[in-house]
Amino acid sequence: MHSYGQPAYGQPQTAFAQPAYGQHVLKVSYAGYGAGNKMMDVTDFVKHQVHEGRRAFATDVIYTSLGDPLPGVVKHLVVVFKKDGKKHSVLVKDGEPAHHF
Repeated sequence: MHSYGQPAYGQPQTAFAQPAYGQHVLKVSYAGYGAGNKMMDVTDFVKHQVHEGRRAFATDVIYTSLGDPLPGVVKHLVVVFKKDGKKHSVLVKDGEPAHHF
């Protein structure tokens, strides 16, 4: 079983940024990685990263850590979360810079 604390294959954790002092309260309700209706549930992985203080995500970290659910297909990461009690969602496409939330 893979430990969520470190990305697989010796990848550095540079795709995740440490939050600034006084960061807002954030609660992730869903995270999925894939394309169309073929999404891999990565909620636990993202929750763990947020718990560790990381709030910037690029799809290469998901791909490297958990695998490619659709080889050869451009995918995206969707994260649904509450920030200070308000519901938000973000969509990060493969190859885009890390998205901070």
